[in-house]
Amino acid sequence: MDMYQSQGKSIPQRVTLAVVQTVILAITGWLMFGGERTLNAWLGWKLSPGDGHRQLLLFILFLVVYLRITFMVFYLLKRSISWSESLAIPFAFALYYIGFALFSQTPAKPLIDLDVVYVLLFLLGSWINTFSEWRRYLWKQHPQNTGKLYTQGLFRFSMHINYFGDVLDETATRW
Repeated sequence: MDMYQSQGKSIPQRVTLAVVQTVILAITGWLMFGGERTLNAWLGWKLSPGDGHRQLLLFILFLVVYLRITFMVFYLLKRSISWSESLAIPFAFALYYIGFALFSQTPAKPLIDLDVVYVLLFLLGSWINTFSEWRRYLWKQHPQNTGKLYTQGLFRFSMHINYFGDVLDETATRW
């Protein structure tokens, strides 16, 4: 089966994907902010007051990714989603959310001015990904574009400009 040729709503798969991703995001939040049982306590880190701000900012960036993925799955993605895909996507984002929660925290390091650059880099990557997909979605709505490859907007620079946006997002969240 060619997944890009299959059209369909696949509502149960989309809802499953969203629910599993929501649970994973909640687990990530619990790991980051759950009091004495948190990741920080497990690793024996002694946190300074600035660390709570760094964790909160990282979690907000996770929420941006979560909202982008949910928007894409329920609105922009018109092809059907298989059951295996509805479980594999949240697993990949579990690695993203939980992995960055585990490895991107820096003990005893408050936010600094350079963090603004990282947040702007993240927002730029999110915008590149979402805006380019949105433009392609609008272009595909016109019947004269059926079966054609979208090469306008940011896609004129790269076949997968949306992945470039994801790379910027991931790079920025590693600070």
